[in-house]
Amino acid sequence: MGSDSAMENRVVYEQKAWLLSLLSLAILALIQIATFGEDYLRLLTRWSSTTNYDNRYLIFPIIVYLIFEKRKILAAYKPTPSLMVFVVLGGYLIGMAAMDFLDVQLVYQSFLLAFFPLLIWLVLGSKITYIILFPLLLLFALAPVWELAMPILQNGTANATYYFLTTLNVPVLKEGAYLTIPEGVFFIADVCGGYRYVITGLTLSIIHAYWSFETLRQRLIVVFVGVSLAFFANVARVVIVIMSGHLTEMEHYFVHDHIGLGWWVFGVVYFLFFSVSYRFSQRTMVDDLPVATASRTGEHSRWGLRVLATTIGVGGMIILSPSISGFFQYQADDQHYDVSLADAMGSIDGWVGPDEYTGDWMPSYAGADDHVIYVYSDGKVKLNVYVAYYLRQEQGKELVHEDNTLANSIWKPQMSDSVTIGPTSEDPLKIRKAVYAQSGGEFVIFSWYVIGGDSTSNPYLAKLFELKKPFVSNKLSAVVGVLYENGLDDEKFEEGQLMGFLMNLNLNISRNLEQKTRLTIEP
Repeated sequence: MGSDSAMENRVVYEQKAWLLSLLSLAILALIQIATFGEDYLRLLTRWSSTTNYDNRYLIFPIIVYLIFEKRKILAAYKPTPSLMVFVVLGGYLIGMAAMDFLDVQLVYQSFLLAFFPLLIWLVLGSKITYIILFPLLLLFALAPVWELAMPILQNGTANATYYFLTTLNVPVLKEGAYLTIPEGVFFIADVCGGYRYVITGLTLSIIHAYWSFETLRQRLIVVFVGVSLAFFANVARVVIVIMSGHLTEMEHYFVHDHIGLGWWVFGVVYFLFFSVSYRFSQRTMVDDLPVATASRTGEHSRWGLRVLATTIGVGGMIILSPSISGFFQYQADDQHYDVSLADAMGSIDGWVGPDEYTGDWMPSYAGADDHVIYVYSDGKVKLNVYVAYYLRQEQGKELVHEDNTLANSIWKPQMSDSVTIGPTSEDPLKIRKAVYAQSGGEFVIFSWYVIGGDSTSNPYLAKLFELKKPFVSNKLSAVVGVLYENGLDDEKFEEGQLMGFLMNLNLNISRNLEQKTRLTIEP
């Protein structure tokens, strides 16, 4: 009787523990939504503005179903929040605030989305979170951060397609994302890089791995293989399209309507993938329940206090977290500068300038506080230099943004590469070299960023450099573009002379902007 009574008491206690934990989780989720409501609305707008996230209509019901399926297993565990949550959450909120300050919306919105699995872990504990880990991972199929991989998928698709076409003895010329065969030119656009197939493959692979395999290692292998197959299914689609154009003088309907073809290829590949991988499944579909044990005296009250402390502490941290972004912004904006870009460029040995530019080159950097174009000449070659700088940045008006461009809209991109121009401080600097063409000829643009005196051509690294601005005196961010209008095959072009010019220009701008800002800081 005593044993039965103890067990009944424990069952009642476990039920109350779950109700209290779920109530705590709901309260914290509501606080999170209320605190960042506008940001979540922007995330929903992003989802609805593109077909890349149409799978959201299925993912949320699937997550609920997969977790509901585990209800008996979950009921046998007691939610166990840990006081370590404050350390984890503190680091998470600082990282999220940093992305907000940098206005890296793809990453920031992914932080917002991942906050809900984080809350589940913080309130329910590690054991319960591990049981439902893979259903929760489905949320990451909706994370905007994956859009950062679109250029990688685009380049990877172009390279893989080029390899397979040459293997098939198809005469093909690759220039960046352009693939030229005798019958025509194909451009592998960013949307043709297979992003939708990869995200769909990620979603299906997670579900398949969760249902068919037991161990974490097996599941991760299945997901990796599934995502890889989704990428190569898209490559197969592109190869089929180009081969169809090659064999039919560009008359085959695949050349003009290849979206449906892609999903047919994807469907066949994944049918075979599921059929083969399921043969290796070792899941018994029977889950072992943990053995219930009697609770120690005083355990109930201590656990209740822990849940209460977690709810109050985490809720307070969420409410106060916007002040972290405010601190970053305040520190970055607390000084005033009077900057002369002509002085910052300065004179360069062996070159005449800077002189006024009168051509039709029109780079576009929205929201720049100032921008100029000047001309330098060595008697044989003229180089046009564009510099734009930002004192304060906000969404849509920032140094690194997808809509900013150094090229005129009618110029056709040919290739993109990087070159090393020499030391800045002690390390060599790699800058971006992009080649464009139009009816008038070929244009080459060299470009890089200068942020707080540091230079880089990597846009992601440039964003990270922005993080130091709240803590240093030089808070200027600038972009530098150098246009050479005659093309690299021009007989007057001397690579060594050009590289020396670019190196000295970067040294001038990084040093002079820093000196100028130090002299003009208002007390």
